[in-house]
Amino acid sequence: MKKKIKLWPFLAAPISALSLVSASCNVFSSTEASNQEVLADGLVKAFENKLQLNKVVDDYKLNSSDFLPLNLEDIEHENILSSETKQLINKLNQDPRNWLKLGKVEYSENNFAVTYTDPIFKIKWVDHVYRVRTERQADGSVKNVAYYALGFSGLILLANYFYALQPFGPEIVFLNLVNVNYPYAFTPNVAGLYLPAMQVINLDATTFTEKTFSLKQKVIGLHSTLYHEYTHHWSNSYVEIGDLQDKTVAANTTFEYNDLASATAQNVKVSKSYFYKDFFDKFKTYLHYDDSTGYDPTYIERANGKIARYGNFDVTNDNFIGNARVSTSDIFALANTTDFATYKEIYQRLDAIAETNADGEKEITFTPSDDLETEIDTFFGPAPVKVKSLIIGKAKLDSLKYYYSFEELIPREWQKYSYIPIYYDATDTNINWNNKEGSTYKPYQNFYVSGYVQPSPNNNGFEYLYTNNTFVTDWGRTYPLAATSEHTADPNTRIFANDVWIPVAADQEPTYRKFYRLFLETMGYGKVIAQLKSKADFKVANKTTIASGYTADYTPSIVSQLRFTGYLDGTDYSGFVFKEADNKKTTVKINYLPFVNFRGLQTPANTFAPHASLQTLLPSDVLSNGRDFEVKKVATYVTDYFDRSKIKTDAQIYLWKDTNNNQIAEDNELISELSDTYNSFTPTSPLPARPLTNSDRNLWITDESEYNYEFITRKTPNNTYTLWWKDNLIS
Repeated sequence: MKKKIKLWPFLAAPISALSLVSASCNVFSSTEASNQEVLADGLVKAFENKLQLNKVVDDYKLNSSDFLPLNLEDIEHENILSSETKQLINKLNQDPRNWLKLGKVEYSENNFAVTYTDPIFKIKWVDHVYRVRTERQADGSVKNVAYYALGFSGLILLANYFYALQPFGPEIVFLNLVNVNYPYAFTPNVAGLYLPAMQVINLDATTFTEKTFSLKQKVIGLHSTLYHEYTHHWSNSYVEIGDLQDKTVAANTTFEYNDLASATAQNVKVSKSYFYKDFFDKFKTYLHYDDSTGYDPTYIERANGKIARYGNFDVTNDNFIGNARVSTSDIFALANTTDFATYKEIYQRLDAIAETNADGEKEITFTPSDDLETEIDTFFGPAPVKVKSLIIGKAKLDSLKYYYSFEELIPREWQKYSYIPIYYDATDTNINWNNKEGSTYKPYQNFYVSGYVQPSPNNNGFEYLYTNNTFVTDWGRTYPLAATSEHTADPNTRIFANDVWIPVAADQEPTYRKFYRLFLETMGYGKVIAQLKSKADFKVANKTTIASGYTADYTPSIVSQLRFTGYLDGTDYSGFVFKEADNKKTTVKINYLPFVNFRGLQTPANTFAPHASLQTLLPSDVLSNGRDFEVKKVATYVTDYFDRSKIKTDAQIYLWKDTNNNQIAEDNELISELSDTYNSFTPTSPLPARPLTNSDRNLWITDESEYNYEFITRKTPNNTYTLWWKDNLIS
């Protein structure tokens, strides 16, 4: 069957200005374009109202010091590394030019794109042209010149930041490409988009284009969005695979309606999503989304019923969310309850305190008082200028359902816990002073913001425009000053209690460790088989938008083609063998992956913590006895595709070592029983606790009868495990 693709957008934080400005779009009209610009089909429309074409030449220089080293010590501690992989990491760390030499760069004139293929997992990083100008050369000839936000140099640096900072497991092998400025993926106020059917990430770089940001500043500005979108890829691989035979795993119900006042449970359209229930329940508990009693701030009311003091903060903003008396568990229920009456009651409390903005939209703020917002000194013009309001606390009322939906909370809360920001000093402006004399823009960047200064008739001749990254924005909905606050047990220091760094009693395991372990166990870290995935093809139907322009092909012949990933205790296994009752064997080859690096943190990032002080947390720290003990390392793999329709149900699965190298799976080379310590960590089953079924089927399965196939284990009398293939019809 065919189904429209599912989208996971990341809404960009709004651009804030100290003085109101009406920015005019300088995209050429079609007539002007025909005379002055040669544009790719649809680019004018795609970039309209997104990018001011100011013909300001950006700086595309890249320095060796801009690159980050891969943490070989952590990688080697957890992985069985081949000599080739270790040599590759050393080469990349010793000379960043090897990211170019060992990778591959391709230009496509027809598609107006430059593609960089990295040397580690061969992911394609694609930058799409946003402008092509006809320019006269020194010799009098005319040449079409393409303009890119990053170019191949920026793509290389983006790939470097990804591998240096992004936690990832074997699911990385299914990420097809990362797009920058893909014209048909542009959506207003969307900074990033993950397409699970295609396993593609799209990033919008227009905020950083033609404002004279350095290449490093652009990549830093994009990196937090890339981090967020990749976590959607992770979640789609392991969490959004609820067993459809167990209807209790339904969550994230979205109520759709035109008029709340007249809406009832009977006339509201309801859509549901499914998740792995154990992850869903523990995630809520660790972040106090299920019950926040005792963790939410106390408040003092005025005589008029409004809140005068919320926790330790004076309240002067009437549309401050605390005025709605919503708890941490309330805000979760707003986006995820399956009960319409509950939803409506919470929504109406928020609606009562919301204010209407200039565009006629209801807004709330997470900032109790503007006086709380941080200040830094910047040095533009003849004298220092004080810049306030570095955290954009405002949010549209109807966007709360999106921000707190379970799909969105997974990447947002994971990033709050594990993200390593490039900048830490809140007072660092990182001004790019290498601009050409008389340049219109002067960009700046620090822990909180990426922004720029431009001339203005107000504000002593300058105005400051900036945006927060997702890490700061999401912490700003928990603490008024984002990550500058200390994580204390005192509930009055915060707005909401969704913080895994809140201290617990000395005799209890810290919540952040349990949170990190939850992600590891959900992804089946260390298990023989961790993920099962279908082959999925997609077709271009109409190049107008992503949502309407692509359809994914989920016909049985396509989704029957499967691959799986997992972790082994060595690299001497040749593959897996499915052996049926009649002794028919199906051999599936193993391909070993370079490494995985799903690290966490054991100290929270904040504006004043130096980068070197952040201590990583590794899988062996929470899944075994820790670094002071011998830890068995893992070798990760992905299999070739196999056709599940050709394998009978209840086939036993064997590991295969081709000891005589004849490429034939012989009975004496098959391993049928696995011990409970085979996964190299605590004694448990060699398969994860979650249903090990197709991680794509939430995209194509329907309420009609479909096949539910998965891997299962059976325990033997001598306390070992055997692996089996189960293929049942869902009734």
